Amino acid sequence: TYIDGLIGIYELNRVELLRDVFVWAYERSCRRYKTVRDSLPEPDPFRLKYRTALTEVVGEAVRRR
Repeated sequence: TYIDGLIGIYELNRVELLRDVFVWAYERSCRRYKTVRDSLPEPDPFRLKYRTALTEVVGEAVRRR
């Protein structure tokens, strides 16, 4: 797999082996990302609108403790 690709590059000067592994891993990563993204809920509009203010208020509360 990955090691075979590296050996192919160094010993046989064949980049297509490593390219195939890279493409396979990239496509698998895209499928996983889509699955995770589809499982997440929609962002909370309130939190999006007041994100900076919420961060500052919570940070101030933590620092005062």
